[in-house]
Amino acid sequence: MANKKDERLHEELKRDLETLKLSRIAETYQEVLDQAAAEGWSFLKTLAHLVGDEAAERSERALQRRITRARLPKLKTLAEYDFNFPKRIPKQRVLRVFDCDFVEHQQNFVFVGNQGTGKTHLLTALGYVACEKGIATRFTRAVDMINDLTLGAAFWNPRQGHQGLHEPNSTSSG
Repeated sequence: MANKKDERLHEELKRDLETLKLSRIAETYQEVLDQAAAEGWSFLKTLAHLVGDEAAERSERALQRRITRARLPKLKTLAEYDFNFPKRIPKQRVLRVFDCDFVEHQQNFVFVGNQGTGKTHLLTALGYVACEKGIATRFTRAVDMINDLTLGAAFWNPRQGHQGLHEPNSTSSG
């Protein structure tokens, strides 16, 4: 009798978790309950584990969505960048950009340099850092941005405005 009651409870719980969009908890709660029972966890520790796992999963999915929407090229990191070439790059000034404070202050910056100096590398790395900080970002080439703006101006609707470029807080151009 208890098994049928438990089965019904599991079904209700799964349905409620799906309704609440707690997919990670729905996926792992039985395993976590078994682990909690085996290791003598308190109810609070068990609940904290389930909710923490759900939060981490949501955070990771949100990061992946931001990276996808950003249209970033292959991952580049600041650690991979060679500040010794070219020597003129002011490392401390570049590093300050990676705190992303310019976004909060609604400021701009521009990397200017000859071809092959690492502008795209730095902007790609900055795009990934911005995504990790929860900042909506868009990576585009300058020529593509100009084309999009030109095309947008031709079809601009005063009631809707220009859709697309206003979504991100930060735009990188390679």
